[in-house]
Amino acid sequence: MPAAAYPPPRARCVERALTRAARPRSCLGTPNESLWQGVSQLPDFKTNFPKWHPKPMREAMPHADRIDDHGVDLVAQCLAYTPNQRIVAKDALNHPYFNGLNKETVGTVPLPL
Repeated sequence: MPAAAYPPPRARCVERALTRAARPRSCLGTPNESLWQGVSQLPDFKTNFPKWHPKPMREAMPHADRIDDHGVDLVAQCLAYTPNQRIVAKDALNHPYFNGLNKETVGTVPLPL
């Protein structure tokens, strides 16, 4: 049996989307109190940050046609501004995006050196 690709292709797609979408102008907009309650109290918050408006996650993602709605939802949950609204790793593995993933093999494939 051939060795499984690491990370699995679906995970690579989400990883690329996260990398691209993490750019503030891409989708999240400039954080403010309506997006993240308490953000203005953080030590590095500046009221003179450029004001970018949020846009739909799918619009901000490269090759959006390669990822289904579950993948877009997973990316959005990973990038939530408010930390307690972000998805945790265990819940992410149980997200519908990974329904076809053989969870018994997750973590068993050695990482490349």
